[in-house]
Amino acid sequence: MNKFIVSLILLCSFVANSNCHFEKFKHSAKKNLKGYIYLKTYKFKVENGEKEFEHSYVFTKSRKYRFVLKENQDLTDVKITIYDSQRRQVTNNFNIDTKEYYSGIDFKVEKTGIYFISYSFENSKATCAVSVLGFKKW
Repeated sequence: MNKFIVSLILLCSFVANSNCHFEKFKHSAKKNLKGYIYLKTYKFKVENGEKEFEHSYVFTKSRKYRFVLKENQDLTDVKITIYDSQRRQVTNNFNIDTKEYYSGIDFKVEKTGIYFISYSFENSKATCAVSVLGFKKW
């Protein structure tokens, strides 16, 4: 009987966390890289109050990069901000006029260097997300 209860508890905890289908999100996001070469996937799981994630990447001059975000609530309210090596904001996915978040960012790199990509789930109901990165020459 104890084994049954333990198994039931484990099953319930698995079902509670099963809405983070990272591979499904990745596949869906990669479809929106049309014309871009896939580079990398970033996975995010919002838990324990953590609402900000950041990573860095070396971007190359004369390349256009695309980030596509897919999250589990289909709300598209996760803010993506890109900063240069001096921490100056280069772009983000929020349209201040319409107050909308876009599900991705396209941007041209004028200078090769390290860039920082920040994801904010502060105003989001999403609990997990995937961001894919692609590039092409311009």
